[in-house]
Amino acid sequence: MSLFEILIVAIVFLCCLYVSYTDTKFRKIGNPYTYGLVAFGLACQGVFVYLGITTLPRLLWLLLGGLAVAFLMYYLGIWSPGDSKLFWGVSVALPPTLYSLGRWRYPPFIVAVNTFVPYFLVMMIYILVKTTLRQKVQVLRVTLAPKFLLRFVLSLVSFTGVSVLINRFLPFNLDYFSAIVLFLALFSLFDRFVAQEKQLYFLLPFSAVSVLLALNNPSYFLTMMAITAGLFLFLRFFVATLGDFVFVQEVDVRNLEKGAVPANIVVKDHEGKYTAQEISFTSFISIASRPREAEVVMDITPEGLSQEKVAELRELAKEGHFAAFGNKVKVQQAMPFAPIVLCGVILTVLCRGVFIDRLLELVAR
Repeated sequence: MSLFEILIVAIVFLCCLYVSYTDTKFRKIGNPYTYGLVAFGLACQGVFVYLGITTLPRLLWLLLGGLAVAFLMYYLGIWSPGDSKLFWGVSVALPPTLYSLGRWRYPPFIVAVNTFVPYFLVMMIYILVKTTLRQKVQVLRVTLAPKFLLRFVLSLVSFTGVSVLINRFLPFNLDYFSAIVLFLALFSLFDRFVAQEKQLYFLLPFSAVSVLLALNNPSYFLTMMAITAGLFLFLRFFVATLGDFVFVQEVDVRNLEKGAVPANIVVKDHEGKYTAQEISFTSFISIASRPREAEVVMDITPEGLSQEKVAELRELAKEGHFAAFGNKVKVQQAMPFAPIVLCGVILTVLCRGVFIDRLLELVAR
């Protein structure tokens, strides 16, 4: 790397290091640092355009693509606003020459993979070690329930077919990993916007279309289904649900504090009745459907509950509205995400691309 590129990496690293401290210590990522990182990145990318290392269309694609990924993660509830803006800034600021190795070249995708995959692996091992055999068997029975598996298989067939269809219109071919990422995004959006009782009306015709698409390339379709099914069932439903036993605890609403991250939701129906609804360990891992015909009084928010929301919930509990569920809600252990983004930056710089490629090269030797 040139001296200019080393300077850019050093500034990005120092910025991420500082916001990791503020995120861990105060649960806050300041806007001056995230927006400043975006502005700094745009200025540096402008220099790279001037030097002919990148082009203006690529710069625009980088800026808008990084923003789209960050906004989607925020909108789905996976990241807090600060985490999203930090990811956007990192994606824009890092030099384009860092992505010179491996099959992937798009910075937001590379940074996201280097951020999330190691995090998921560490979390998976930690959850499996910390839970008992009885807890694993309990969750496995729920995961393999016939009713759930029927819906899962229909979803798997449907969105695998949709992924294959989208792949036909892309200027490049998706590998298995990219196709799985696309599948997860489609499934999460579908689960978010379509009520569960209406999902079968969409899944059945989607499945039929997918089967027709599979006739053209059955080996690819079946391989995609097998890989996705294994990863999706194991990670999203088995490991993520096991996370409840490790990271989630029940607290009295009157003891809630600012910044508490809910692990279930409280809704108010049209009759004015309040109920608490279970949602698995979902923040930073998966998204669950929200009720369509009820007011969500307490929702899952990665940034945690505001002081105003805590006061509102305490007042409702004081008035006796939460007596049906013992005035208790579930909260999960808060996890600062800025240090995880910092680890993603370090992996990106060291591997000059997706770290998985470097691992595969080491295994192949």
